[in-house]
Amino acid sequence: LPQVVTKPFSMTLLARCDWANPGDILIAKSGDELRGAEELKDLEGFPATLIQIFCDDAGEEISLWIMKPDGSLLPVANRFVSQPNGILGEYPAFMELVKDSSYKDPVIANELIATFPNPFNQSTTITFGISEDDCPVRISVYNMKGQKISRLIDDNYDRGTYSAIWNAEGLGSGIYILEFTAGTNRQTARIVLSK
Repeated sequence: LPQVVTKPFSMTLLARCDWANPGDILIAKSGDELRGAEELKDLEGFPATLIQIFCDDAGEEISLWIMKPDGSLLPVANRFVSQPNGILGEYPAFMELVKDSSYKDPVIANELIATFPNPFNQSTTITFGISEDDCPVRISVYNMKGQKISRLIDDNYDRGTYSAIWNAEGLGSGIYILEFTAGTNRQTARIVLSK
């Protein structure tokens, strides 16, 4: 769990979040300061948790976030003010967390995003996006004669943005073709090895 800033007082929140997943983390903040963090568990068929939220005194605005396994934060619409020794939600009346409707989930496509640096001396980083879970991904490098030099990736990836490093040690200077395949999308890019 992320490191929480402890304060002299605390309060508890019993919450459920039907749009999150077990294993996601409920985060509580006051401004930019992390005041509470607890993993959501599958309780009675829905993701829920009991979280301790630290506070200096009454009246601090508390915002809530869902942290996904990739580290991204999704805002929760529920907001409240701190109440030392306060209890929000009591079994079986969980506080139901509402997704912030103003938040727009970033669009990720199956695409080759960048190779950097290009030209490169010994290694280059290849960044790519995957739009759906369990997507077959293959990244290969070919020389200008069409001969496969290297297969960097041949595996399934979940939705997100990833990077792979190609180390061209032992190869001569020149132009190489990077082939990226994800699902039904296929892209190629020229990369230049300059020693």
